[in-house]
Amino acid sequence: MIVNIFYANQYKMSKKNPGRPKKYDKATALNDAMGVFWVEGYTKTSVDQISLATKMKRPSLYSAFGNKKSIYRKASAAFSDSFLKELENRLNGGPNLKVELQNFYFHALTVFNPHPSQSLGCPVLSTAIVAAATDEDIRKDLAKALNRIDAIFELRFELALENQELPLSIDPRKLSKLAGALFHSLSLRVRAQQPNINWKEFINNSVETLLP
Repeated sequence: MIVNIFYANQYKMSKKNPGRPKKYDKATALNDAMGVFWVEGYTKTSVDQISLATKMKRPSLYSAFGNKKSIYRKASAAFSDSFLKELENRLNGGPNLKVELQNFYFHALTVFNPHPSQSLGCPVLSTAIVAAATDEDIRKDLAKALNRIDAIFELRFELALENQELPLSIDPRKLSKLAGALFHSLSLRVRAQQPNINWKEFINNSVETLLP
């Protein structure tokens, strides 16, 4: 799932909003809208910016997705569904739990930091955390997303116990919270463009610490 973060180029090149494309695609429009929110943040993003990024006129946007808040919630949900499925696959395709966790975080990093000039963190976590302070619906959406991340880890850790990849003393639910916290931390550190971090080393050391 690659969010369109280069909407700004479209904004500069287009002086007129061309309206809804003849071949309108809901998934593409929401993906492009998420790109605007990702760069600008929820509060600063305007419907005009979304209109230019999606190449849809304001009435068409409202008709298809509702107001700005509705667009944001639908775009966030679409991104989360796709991204979490990709991450879940990384936890079920490796030779062992350690490698799968590393693959999980490295894949997340490619989305959080797709280009040296675009260190933006997770599109949902980076934007919802601010809006959640004043909007109950977005707060609930954020909590749901966090719970889904925990659930993905917990399911894999339960399987690891069955396969004797983890000692019986491990509580999958508690460990899933720690694994989720590492995911959140990675997003935050990328968004902050924290200097002097070797991401490969950070992820590998964190996974080593996470697993007993």
